[in-house]
This record gives sequence, structure tokens and C-alpha cells, in this order.
Amino acid sequence: MSSRPARSAHVRDGQPVHVLPSHRVTYWPSGTPGVGRRKWIRHKTAEEAQATADRLRASCGTGLGALAHKTLRDMMRAFVQHMENTGVPTGTRNQYRSNFNAHILDAIGEVKCADLSIRSYTALMDAMTAAGDKGPTIKAVNRTLNSMVSFGEPRGYFPTENPFGTDRQRKSVFSEAMKTAARRSETPRTQIRLDHCPSRTDVEKFAVAFERAYPGFGFQLVLLAYSTGLRIGEILALRICDILDNEDGDIEISVTRQLDRHQPWPATVPPKGGRPRTTIVWDYYRWVLEDLTAKARARTGAEHGWLFPRHPSSQKAWLRYAGGLATVAATESEWGWNFHWLRHAFASVSLAPQSAGGYELELASVQRYLGHRKPSTTQDMYLVPQKEHIKNARRRTKEAPGH
Repeated sequence: MSSRPARSAHVRDGQPVHVLPSHRVTYWPSGTPGVGRRKWIRHKTAEEAQATADRLRASCGTGLGALAHKTLRDMMRAFVQHMENTGVPTGTRNQYRSNFNAHILDAIGEVKCADLSIRSYTALMDAMTAAGDKGPTIKAVNRTLNSMVSFGEPRGYFPTENPFGTDRQRKSVFSEAMKTAARRSETPRTQIRLDHCPSRTDVEKFAVAFERAYPGFGFQLVLLAYSTGLRIGEILALRICDILDNEDGDIEISVTRQLDRHQPWPATVPPKGGRPRTTIVWDYYRWVLEDLTAKARARTGAEHGWLFPRHPSSQKAWLRYAGGLATVAATESEWGWNFHWLRHAFASVSLAPQSAGGYELELASVQRYLGHRKPSTTQDMYLVPQKEHIKNARRRTKEAPGH
């Protein structure tokens, strides 16, 4: 009886890396045969296979792939600690952590680094498209993953280059995910009509409740948001140098920064979109800005010049604390919106015709006040036909054109 032929010696010699006649390289990422899962790399030529084998022999089990038994979540923890040790801003660390926890962890977070492949990357993109995530979110998560790979590769977490597939493979999967997100975004968004927004009475009721939560400034903070369209972080970053009063007595507000949500006061970051802008205050509420400016000039200490001083109970994260005060005020006043709806109300009232209770300001001007990149953004969101549009059109078109 013939015995089963033995495997070739070069496969049984106890070495973690082997080059096969088919130009494939087989290796154990752990550096120890039989420990973990063996992997394969195909090459077109023997020279390419030998070069890969030499590189793996020099690092397998001690450098490249030494931590391949760790999960992707394990690597993320190390990555966050590394960023903290090297002084990466808190906001950046929190953003990476949030992207990982919200998207990557659910899809591939528990996979061992040695087992990651283009299939893992595809699973992540598929999960995000299935959840209906938008293009900017997909881009942000992809950027987080790339940063993790840049951290993990030289520290032994991946046994091969391109742990999530080649650049061409990833580009193909990423492109398809972005196309899917773009098709979804083509669906018309829900427009915000004037009757969706809080009325002046609603706003003043909310302002009274905010005054109780933030004595001396809460009432004026709400009215300023309502009459300027500024976000809460932009309002809290205002200083007297941002109030521009020209020779004609007109007032503009320069918006060049907002409070940093994660860093201690008074750290600031650029406004949303990264572009400075100017906005106005409705003249009816001009007194709010004038009063705040006068009090800011008279104030002494570190908060001299700031229109809104920190709440006495707030510690480092003043912007977050202010958001909490808004929630308390909303609950007490039975306010049916969040704070950001003050911005929507500003836009809607500014654009609505006077016959509907608005100011009928120019679209291009309101776009600039809001900081939207394109007029279509403002138009699509806030400009809707009014109920009396047919009657208005009939009344305005009784005479011949040019009459």
C-alpha cells in the first residue's frame, strides 16, 4: 500500500513565510506557524514574490503583523491614546471616536486586524449606504479609517500592506457608496415654511424662560439669535470688535468664529463651512445689540468685550452648558422647537413677503447673512409659494408690462 506523499519540506520547516512555485507567498501573520490564520499573497513574477517574502521575514511576528491578533476596536483605543499623548486637539479625537463608534464599530470593529480585507471595507460601506448616510458622513468615516490605517501599519497591527484592499479596490467601493448617497440627496428636501417656524410670541415666551436659566442675558440671547440668524456657538463667540457700525448708522455683525465645543473657554474655531461672513440685526431688535455692546464695554476682567459672559455655574465647556440651558428653557416654556429653529425663523421671516408677515428681503442678501454657499440652498429650503400667490399675481399684472 502506498503511503500518502509528504508535503514539501519548505512548507514544513517551521518558518512563518514561504514562497511557492506558483509565485504565491504564504505566511502566518503571528510569526508562528499554526497560530492564527495563514494568509496568501499572489504575485505575477517570482521576483515580486521573493521581495514580499523578504520583507515579511524581516518583520513577521516582530514588526509588521506583531499585533495582528488585536481587533480593530483594540487598535482604535490605542490610536485615541496616541492622539492624546501627542497633543491632537480634543475636537479631532472626539470626531474620530464618534465616527468609529457610530459606524465602523458596528460593521467591522470586532474583526481581528489579521483578517481585514477588501471584504471588510465593502461591509462598512454597505452598512452606511443601507443606513442612508449622506456623502459627507461617508467621507468623514473613510477619512477616519485611513487615519487609523496610517497609525496601525507601522506599529504592527497589519500583516500586509493595503489591509483593506488595494487603492483601486477601495476607490471602486467608495465611489459606489458616494453615488448611492448622491442619488438619495437628489430627493427634494422638506421646505421650511413660515408657518412651520415659531412666531414672535413663541420666541418671546422662550426668551423669558431662557432668562430664568441665564439671568441678565438669556432673554437677549434668544432675541439676538431670532433677529440675526446666528447659531448659538457664533453668538457666544461675539465680541464688541465684531459689531460694525458704519457712517450711515447701519450695523453689521462680523462672523469669523464660533466657540469650540470641546476646548475650554475662550477657545474658538472658524464658523461652520470655514467661511467668514457678515449678517444684520433686524432694526426692530437693534436695541438688544446696543445694550449688549454697552454692557460688554463696561465689564471688567477676562470677559471684558464679550457680549455674553459665561454662566456662573459653567465650567470649561461653556457652549455645551449653554445648550443645556436651552433645553431647560424649552421644557419650561413648552417650546416645540430646538434652538436652531431661531435661525430658520430668521430666514423665513426675512424672505417672506410683507403681505404674509415677512420683511421680503432679497434672496442674495439673506443667503449671505446665513452663510450658505449657493443661493439655491437658501431658495430650496425657505422660498415657497404663498397661499395668496394667485391673487397677488393678478393684482400686480393688471397693467401692461413696463407701465
